[in-house]
Amino acid sequence: MSDLTNEQIHEHARSEWLAVLSRLWVAIGREVDKRQLLVYEQALGMLPLGLLELAVNEVLYQHRYTSVPTIADVAEMAKRIAGVSSLHQAGDAWLYQRRPFAWRF
Repeated sequence: MSDLTNEQIHEHARSEWLAVLSRLWVAIGREVDKRQLLVYEQALGMLPLGLLELAVNEVLYQHRYTSVPTIADVAEMAKRIAGVSSLHQAGDAWLYQRRPFAWRF
């Protein structure tokens, strides 16, 4: 068994989640803006890691500019992948489609 507390486990999962999100900056050769990253986290934080990763990858495949893709870009892609019209439904819909193979952290 792990000697990590629930808080430590959550922080490790959050770090992994933020690492996926930070690829929006890394992919275009920019330093991650910590204030901007916090805003993205607050806006997209309801997305499970797997859905976030798929959405970020798809956005990066389609983004043709040297600017950081917007929150709206990631949100729209997540909704499209999950097949729903609301970002707040996207995580649950995506998780439901994959049960029991994916969980929120």
